[in-house]
Amino acid sequence: MFTPVLPDAEKITAPVLREQLKAAADYMGGLQKVDAEKRDASWSADIKSAIDFIHQADPQLTAIERSLPVDPADGPTGNQRLANPDFRSLGEQFTDREEYRNAGSEGWGASRALELELRGSLFNSNHQFRIDSTVPGGGAFLPQAPNPLAPRVRQMRLFLRDVISVSATGLSTVPYIREVNPASTEFGASAVLEGTPKPEVTMDWDLDEAPARKLAAWVQVTSEVIDDAPTLRGYIDGRLAYLLSVREEYEILAGNGTAPHLKGIYQYAGSGLQTHTGADHMAALGYAIGLVENVDGEADGIAMNPLDYWGMITTRQAQSFDGSGTAGAGNNGAPFVPGPQAVWGMPVIRSRAIASGKALVGSWGLGATLFDRMDTRIVVGNQHSDYFVNNKVAILAEERVALAVHRPDFFVDVTLS
Repeated sequence: MFTPVLPDAEKITAPVLREQLKAAADYMGGLQKVDAEKRDASWSADIKSAIDFIHQADPQLTAIERSLPVDPADGPTGNQRLANPDFRSLGEQFTDREEYRNAGSEGWGASRALELELRGSLFNSNHQFRIDSTVPGGGAFLPQAPNPLAPRVRQMRLFLRDVISVSATGLSTVPYIREVNPASTEFGASAVLEGTPKPEVTMDWDLDEAPARKLAAWVQVTSEVIDDAPTLRGYIDGRLAYLLSVREEYEILAGNGTAPHLKGIYQYAGSGLQTHTGADHMAALGYAIGLVENVDGEADGIAMNPLDYWGMITTRQAQSFDGSGTAGAGNNGAPFVPGPQAVWGMPVIRSRAIASGKALVGSWGLGATLFDRMDTRIVVGNQHSDYFVNNKVAILAEERVALAVHRPDFFVDVTLS
């Protein structure tokens, strides 16, 4: 029978609960290794005692971790206040950790390093805009026309992570299969008479692997920033999230596949990536959407260079006043209202990773998957260069991701001639 070792209720802390949860898991794991013929009459009850404790303690641990204490005014978190107990960004998780709160506020950033691995991704908050708060329970993913995926507040544009499928993995290299020549097999099924042989469809697959690669970014701050929790959170949630988003975008699109780079979608030009050229940008993008659908894909996003995007939506109309509309955008009041975030109903990801004169139309959700291998790690320290003597500190964020491209033909490389 598993019996947790716990202090009085008012003295229970998160570290104590984590330790006992680990003990319960180890206890249960040991019982499960016992051969079936050697299990005694109490085996099932012993297993149940550990499971019951886990079910009871895990919600309690979550509640404690979400109850952020307010420290005295002279501590590093003295001026922070609990804003949203149901959602915490990575920066908030960092400054809420006991190691940071106990570090002390007087010049600790100039004399010691703090390294924490935190559960979750630096980009979790990017997806808040997909929840419809008007529906009980959070609602479904309900895009709003004409901007199917509006950027979150204070994020001026979408990133590829906002439209591509994202999944967690524990593998250093993710094996996957890529369908080859799907058009030759999609009509393999046929009508048959009773008693006659059924047609065999031979699927054509390529086995491939997606190695996890490390992406990192760091920013320079003064030691005074480290002593102030809200400012530190801002650097982690703002600058570092942006820098990693930009690097991810480049790797997903244009990584050359040679370590330490991902194998980007453009590297599959000889494996089914479709192409299209058109002088009329709007028409070319529309036709590319049709090409994706013609291979049974479902286009859900367009990546293009910012210069091409803004050039396309700001074309002046000879017979219209300013504010009455832009080419292809309708009577939307431009330029006195925010520009459209969508073309043909598809969200547009503006990225410098795509050369001017090019665009990539794709079924991002079905055609590829970005795997998160390593939870984002935040490191704060002064060991770089002359930072120690100049009261400077580096804040580093790094992650490991892998990219699998399941259907290269679900993407169309568009040349905007």
